Amino acid sequence: MSDGAGPRLVLLGGPPGVGKSSALARLERKLARGACLDADDVRRFRPAENGTAELEAGVRNVIAVLRGYLEARAPVVVLAWVLADPRLVERILSELDGLYGSVTRLYLVASHAALEARLRREPERPHSLEYALAKLAQIEALPQPKLDTTGLDADAVAERILAQLG
Repeated sequence: MSDGAGPRLVLLGGPPGVGKSSALARLERKLARGACLDADDVRRFRPAENGTAELEAGVRNVIAVLRGYLEARAPVVVLAWVLADPRLVERILSELDGLYGSVTRLYLVASHAALEARLRREPERPHSLEYALAKLAQIEALPQPKLDTTGLDADAVAERILAQLG
């Protein structure tokens, strides 16, 4: 799948409200060279529905943008998305096979109380607390490394992500 000779693909997952978008914005400024994609930026439908056609279009859009970044040979390509379903991750990797040299998967998590507080501060968010907590539980069960964002600001999270990337 990967030979280490191409761009590094970083899959940054986490439940809604954990701080992926904020950390990605800081990370983008800190990377010397690279490309960053917040999946929400290419998945906006009005009204916001989670029907099969809308979800599939969103996945195709994300993969298309990642393909463009990887074909442009950005040395580091970072995707921020919930990524709680391993089948989605496998689909992304499969459809981009041969375009990246290595993959790093890292998940942002937070305590239930911290996640609830963040979501309550942003009532316009499309996902409920119940949905976010369900995704958190799915992510906590995954074997990939986790970074607990509880009590951290976006700059600190970005610094820790960079440290994980080496």
